[in-house]
Amino acid sequence: MTLSHRDLFDNLAAAAGHAAKSLVASSAIQWQPGARLRGEGGGKSSGTVSDPTFAVVSDARRLKVRAAVVAAERDLDRAARVLSARARQLDLAIEAHEDAD
Repeated sequence: MTLSHRDLFDNLAAAAGHAAKSLVASSAIQWQPGARLRGEGGGKSSGTVSDPTFAVVSDARRLKVRAAVVAAERDLDRAARVLSARARQLDLAIEAHEDAD
């Protein structure tokens, strides 16, 4: 099934809007540790030295968000470059078609 140009643009706009909202939300939390469960890290010390910086840096949930942010930024940049290249290709094809040498 071939989509109309309007459907293609609507799909692109919806995906871009969703990506933008998700990227803004994830960018705000990518440097924060994930939520702690009750009982996790609470209560008396077990005799080990607490290292909150390491805990934040190595938090698997935070690292997953950070990886998703990096991938989204990379893909959005690539998508913009691909669309720009296709627009230029279309412009050149139109110019060639209209030239009546």
